[in-house]
Amino acid sequence: MEILTTTPIKQRWMEKSHAQKNFGLEDRQSTFQKLLKEFKEGEYSDGYLSPTYKVVLIDIDMFEEFLRDREERKFR
Repeated sequence: MEILTTTPIKQRWMEKSHAQKNFGLEDRQSTFQKLLKEFKEGEYSDGYLSPTYKVVLIDIDMFEEFLRDREERKFR
């Protein structure tokens, strides 16, 4: 009997609605939309994909980095 080990892989890309839930902003649609607009139009735009009109994918690690960077800049 052969025993295999699995390595969990963190999901890198999420659909917009899942990312919104992942960051606890499901009840703050307008806030999330504002942040997402800033994210996709700024230096983090590589973390935003829209392969079709209705599908938006967000790189979760880049979005978190964007939020941390934004947090640091808010008091400057």
